[in-house]
Amino acid sequence: MAERRPWTRAELLVAFALYLKLPFGQLHARNPEISAQASRIERTPNALAMKLVNIASLDDSITRTGRSGLRNASNADRAMWAEMQSDWPAFTAAAEAALQEADAPATAATGTAVPDLGEGRDEPTIAKSRRG
Repeated sequence: MAERRPWTRAELLVAFALYLKLPFGQLHARNPEISAQASRIERTPNALAMKLVNIASLDDSITRTGRSGLRNASNADRAMWAEMQSDWPAFTAAAEAALQEADAPATAATGTAVPDLGEGRDEPTIAKSRRG
């Protein structure tokens, strides 16, 4: 079994940014957006989906409707929830920045950015496809 590693602040910010964007019913590992972000932060889709549902357990707008989320919210989740509640504008800006950073192009081991390939253009092509 793989060793568990604690969630970093940047990873939690990405999770919170996703939580704020996705409806409760879409907080599952099969959601393509969750799967893509999980890959970017080097977590499994299941781990990220579980984190999102743990966050939901802290949300009164969810629990008030009879839904519960998961009951394993960490102290870091609770602290981040409190931070979000105390300074919404700064928190959402930080969460969006973390999401943008996770979406940024990867850098090579040498530290150089992936080269810009410039503008693409449409070109007509002839293609053969097989039917039946």
